[in-house]
Amino acid sequence: MSRLEQPEEWSILINAMVEESISNKQAARFTELLQSEPEFRRQYVLFCQMHTQLNWHLSFKSDSIIQSKEKVVRANPVQQSRASWTIGFVAMSVLAITLVWLGWQSPINEEPAQIVSASGRVSIIRGQQDKIWILPDDLVRNPVMLQPGDRIQTERVSTAKLRLPDQTELQLRSLSELILPSSSESEINISRGSLYAKVTPQQTGYPWIFHTSNAQVRVIGTELELLSLPEQSQVAVSEGKVEVIRYFDNSSTAVSAGEFLPVSKASPMKIVKYPVAKSEWSVDFKNGLPSGWTGRSVEEESAVAAVSDSQDRTSAFQISSQKSESGLFTWHDDSVLHLTFLLEPPGWFHISLYVKTYDEVDPHFTYCYANPILWESSTGQWQTISIPLSEFQLQMEKTAPESLGRIPTQIVFRGESESKIFMINHIGVERSGQSKVNESNEFLNGKNAR
Repeated sequence: MSRLEQPEEWSILINAMVEESISNKQAARFTELLQSEPEFRRQYVLFCQMHTQLNWHLSFKSDSIIQSKEKVVRANPVQQSRASWTIGFVAMSVLAITLVWLGWQSPINEEPAQIVSASGRVSIIRGQQDKIWILPDDLVRNPVMLQPGDRIQTERVSTAKLRLPDQTELQLRSLSELILPSSSESEINISRGSLYAKVTPQQTGYPWIFHTSNAQVRVIGTELELLSLPEQSQVAVSEGKVEVIRYFDNSSTAVSAGEFLPVSKASPMKIVKYPVAKSEWSVDFKNGLPSGWTGRSVEEESAVAAVSDSQDRTSAFQISSQKSESGLFTWHDDSVLHLTFLLEPPGWFHISLYVKTYDEVDPHFTYCYANPILWESSTGQWQTISIPLSEFQLQMEKTAPESLGRIPTQIVFRGESESKIFMINHIGVERSGQSKVNESNEFLNGKNAR
């Protein structure tokens, strides 16, 4: 719509606003149009721009005439200056406010998305170019800048962490593919696999939209998990609330914290509630062995020692927690396990987390951390290590779960030592934002944890 075609009401209101002659009733109508009519906002901005440019032009022209005709005397110089300053200030202020308001309502992401960390084999497909492989070690120094339309892929036992321009974080999990929007739209396509998302709060009416195989998920700001399979999509929310819209019939359902929703064409959209444990979990042994734990209390060390595993035919020993079907803690993608232990060399141990999914069909799987760093640098002294839970790998004696959810029901420490001396003084889990991940790997430098 051109300026000549705009409704007469718009011209009256815009002129009244700029000339500072607007009434209370007109001001109310003016505000209403700003909020409801995008074309009115655009015309108002254009008018303010022209008005300001005209004032600048007249001011410049007036100064030029005065300099060329020194005999000319300005009439009422103080009043003229004040009037010009008032109109210019009003025009510029209104223009600035309007532009800021428009910016809030229609945000444009100018900064690129980035891959800030990765593990395993991660690649980018960009247009017709050859596949670009990401080297995880390089990301320590410089993140990889992404472009609109990029496809990010992870292979088996691989992950990639993305940071979007608004600081939204996405953790793309194993055997997954994510497609960035080809424009400034806030939409992500998960063509296969799963991810964890921590979405920065958005302006009302402008959500992030995640597209899966069977539904779209509209997010204003929350933490959630998404799974995209050919026959089914899944959504699980750990904080906040999202709206899920199924493509098949356009039906929608709200999913809140502690709820899980499988979406397929054949089945009704039925919410499943799952237990939400605390993000933090901590156990010490000052008062002996907690109920349900396996191990031997060592009072003088305020610790628990490993005992022989009667179910293992080898000489393995173990320490294990109680079983909790509601979850020992909530496993977030940025959760970190802190462990204070003593291992008499030579010896080794692994850490296993038994988990269940949100979908109770085949719920129990085992994630294992078997890194030689646990024992190769053992000094026979008390030491502390911090391990991101993202480094625990799914044991593949079973098919990988085609369902969201990693509810830790038990933690087990199992290994072997000639001296049979393996003790734990403290176990804790917290999110990495509350501590520096891997900093307690300082035990490699011989630091004593006690």
